[in-house]
Amino acid sequence: MVEQAGRFTVAETPALLPGNDWFTGTPVGPFIDTHLDVPFEKRGRVYISFDTLREMAFSAGLFEGLVPEEQVHKAYHNGYADATKENLGGDLDGIVDALRSAADRLGAVRVDSEAPVEAASTGD
Repeated sequence: MVEQAGRFTVAETPALLPGNDWFTGTPVGPFIDTHLDVPFEKRGRVYISFDTLREMAFSAGLFEGLVPEEQVHKAYHNGYADATKENLGGDLDGIVDALRSAADRLGAVRVDSEAPVEAASTGD
């Protein structure tokens, strides 16, 4: 590893336990090695993943003004749409077909339930 100035270093893979992001528990790096060891119940080295660090920086407003606000909103909405699609199994066409089929069945039930009423009223 290349020696870095300052008290923090970058680690692609944590060398010490617990070997994951201190806050989220993810083992996916790269990480900031804080060189801080916690000796109590949750013993081990404190690592912070780049993803957690990025989220913290956004929450702290450190990226304010660096990216145009409309790009931030567009990226958010694109990510939200992708997540929604993924949560639906990624098969929006299948879901649309299932809803269309359900609507057709409901329409058929409605027509069938109205037919005897019409026949009874015309039979008098």
